[in-house]
Amino acid sequence: MSKSSWELINSWWLILPFTFPLYLNWTAFIYVGITARHRKWILYGVIYAIPSMLLTFIGSTANSNEIIDANSTIGILIIIIYLMGCTSIIHAFSLREEYLIRLKALKNVKNDDKLRKKIAREYGLGDRVSSDTQEHSTIIKDEKQAVSDGSVKDFPPTVSPLTDINNDPEDLLLELPGINETLAKKIIQLRRSGIYFDSAEDFGESLSLKPHVVERIKPLIVINPSREEIKIMKNKGRIVDI
Repeated sequence: MSKSSWELINSWWLILPFTFPLYLNWTAFIYVGITARHRKWILYGVIYAIPSMLLTFIGSTANSNEIIDANSTIGILIIIIYLMGCTSIIHAFSLREEYLIRLKALKNVKNDDKLRKKIAREYGLGDRVSSDTQEHSTIIKDEKQAVSDGSVKDFPPTVSPLTDINNDPEDLLLELPGINETLAKKIIQLRRSGIYFDSAEDFGESLSLKPHVVERIKPLIVINPSREEIKIMKNKGRIVDI
């Protein structure tokens, strides 16, 4: 399936806001909120649903005399429903791009998780990947401390299939689950401005990643000192020849 076809199929919900005379526009936001696991969009759906629910409640509970007395309230609610319906159409189209990005990220995370579990089963790795990653992280911390103390001349390059989030280029960052082109560029921009990452949690917080995405990323990354940090230490004379 081509990218454009995939985006078109997963944008079918944009039809729902046009049904606001039938009071169904709010269902679009409930749907995207659930499928993209984004609570804010579900809240939008609830807000858009309130006038319709009130109108339905008044119509179902009031008798004929009460309905006559409530005509002004019903009229106001109908006006609000139409205004919010028009707003929901614009709102839905503005959310479309972010929704598709989130949906694709969730799909990639799910596929990556299934693949890793399959490989672990086939090779009998079990929890070995996680333990190896923790051991490797400990080694990296020791190396970073050695650089800081001036006990080594330079930081040796680490040969590893894991992604170095403080040094690797954009194309390697894109291989991480949940990291799209926009986020990869943001990582590069942060590093250029002198901001580097001390942990997976720091990495996730800087990019506003969901906790479950950070958990998927943890076994796939290493935290090395940045090359710029090493250069600064050299210039300050903190690294000496032994």
